[in-house]
Amino acid sequence: MASVDPAPPEAQPPDPAVSGKKMKKKEEKTKVLGEAEKEEDRSLRCRAEIESLTKAGHQALLVGDAQEALACFKKAFLLSLDAPSPQVQKACAFNVGAAYVESGKPEKGLEFLLKSRPTEGEAGEHLGDLYFNLGAAHEGLQDFPKALEYFRKASSHYCSTQAGNQAGACMKMGYCYLGMQDSTRAARCFQQAGLAYAEAQSLEAAVLALNEASNCMLHSQQYGAGEIVEVLNKCRLLCENITSKALLGRLYNDMGLSYSQLKIFSLAAESFERALLLCQTDPGDRRKEAVVLQNLGAAHNTLGNFHLALELHQRAASLHNDLPGQWQACEGLGASCFHLRDP
Repeated sequence: MASVDPAPPEAQPPDPAVSGKKMKKKEEKTKVLGEAEKEEDRSLRCRAEIESLTKAGHQALLVGDAQEALACFKKAFLLSLDAPSPQVQKACAFNVGAAYVESGKPEKGLEFLLKSRPTEGEAGEHLGDLYFNLGAAHEGLQDFPKALEYFRKASSHYCSTQAGNQAGACMKMGYCYLGMQDSTRAARCFQQAGLAYAEAQSLEAAVLALNEASNCMLHSQQYGAGEIVEVLNKCRLLCENITSKALLGRLYNDMGLSYSQLKIFSLAAESFERALLLCQTDPGDRRKEAVVLQNLGAAHNTLGNFHLALELHQRAASLHNDLPGQWQACEGLGASCFHLRDP
């Protein structure tokens, strides 16, 4: 006879205690996952707000509003204190510190910049910028030796493709040396900056740096006339590619004064003539024109062109509205009249 399989045992209902535990664990797991999602959502919103504030701060700096930039960066820093990433906090601290330095509060800036330093073993992608701003903070505190130390570090960290940043560090070193009354070393720094700016195709910055260099070279009395003329000639070449008339007028007048100090009055007169043409395009400021007319008149007076010198000084005197300016113009007139024997 065929056997008949026995009927399966009747299914037993689950133990209520065990079932309750499983449900509780499931609920707890769901709750933990929900809280994690909320925390991640808060973190993402915080990060987005920090990025938005940082962007707004940089835009404020671009338009020269340091106070607005500082306000944005401070808000971003406060938000970053709740962020899980130390790198975000340090980046925000750096922005606050740099903005404080820019706002003329170097001591407060230094406090935040020191908070942004990378720890040992931590990658420092922007060490050049950190050192530069630390240097600027110490410069603002008149601690020029310490500032020089940081600017040198900044320059060494900027790579060869960052010639503009290297030039900026050299300019800062030049001003530090001026603060230390060392115009000889300042001149070298400004020359290095001029070459680096030219390499970076920042021609206006390059000619300004070389102009500073020539002034320092004249003041230091440690450079020969040939060395100074070489720098001035570089300035003249760079000026051919500058479009700003206001800047060119100032530069040509400065070069004229430098050539005058070197007693190269023909080049001084040529520089003043170029400056005069540029100043005359700005009728809103006749005082600049009067100053250049005086300088040009003095150069022609030295060259023996007394009639022309007299005419230039007369024109300068007519443009001056202030007594000191009129007095200087009259001195030039007196010198020209003396040579012409016209009491």
